[in-house]
Amino acid sequence: MKNYGSSIIAQLRQRPTITYLIEMEVGATTYYFTTSDTNDTYNGNTYIAGVVDDESIEDIEITSTPKTDDSNISLHSPSATLKALFLNENYMNKPIKTLKHITNYFGDEIVTKTVFEGLISSVDINAEDNLIEITQSSIWADYERVTGIKTNTTSQQRHYPTDTAFDHASNAIDKVYWGQESPVTESTGTGGGGGSSFSGPSVLMQ
Repeated sequence: MKNYGSSIIAQLRQRPTITYLIEMEVGATTYYFTTSDTNDTYNGNTYIAGVVDDESIEDIEITSTPKTDDSNISLHSPSATLKALFLNENYMNKPIKTLKHITNYFGDEIVTKTVFEGLISSVDINAEDNLIEITQSSIWADYERVTGIKTNTTSQQRHYPTDTAFDHASNAIDKVYWGQESPVTESTGTGGGGGSSFSGPSVLMQ
C-alpha cells in the first residue's frame, strides 16, 4: 500500500482531476498520450490529447502482488505514421506504461503513479473506424510463457533472419506434441494414432 503525507491527503480530498498518461514505444519512437482534453506535461514530456480518453482504457486494479492479466487500450484517429508502424509489426513486446496523473484545481500535480507497466502483445487495426486496439500484457506475463518459441515467420525471423520453417507449417501432416504424450486414438493400417511425441526441444529449429 502506498502511504502519502498529510499535505497530499488533504489535496486528494479536494475533488482533484484524474487523468491517465500513456507511454508506448513503437518502432524506435516513444509516443505519449493523455486522456485529458488538453495536452499534459509531465517529467519533461508532452502527452498529446485527443487520441485516448477515459473510455479507451480498461479499469485497472492496483494490487500489492504482481498480476499477469492483460489490459486493452484504444487509440482514436492515430497518425498515419503510427498506423504504418503497427502495420509493419514494429510493436511486438515493446514497452507500454499507464500512469495515473492527479492534479488540483489549478492544474498542479498532486501525485502521479504507475498503474500498469507491460509489453504490447497484440494490435487490432480497424480502418473503417480509424481505431487501433492495443492489448498490453503485464511484464510478469513472460514468466508464464515458454521461452524461445516463435509462432510465425515474422517473429521467428527477428531472431533467425533466414529461417523459413513456418512458411511450410501449413503443409505439415502429423501433429507434434512437445513435452507430452500424444493422444491415443484408434486407427487402422500403418500409421499410429495421434501424431508424434518428443520430450521437448533443446534448441530452436533453424
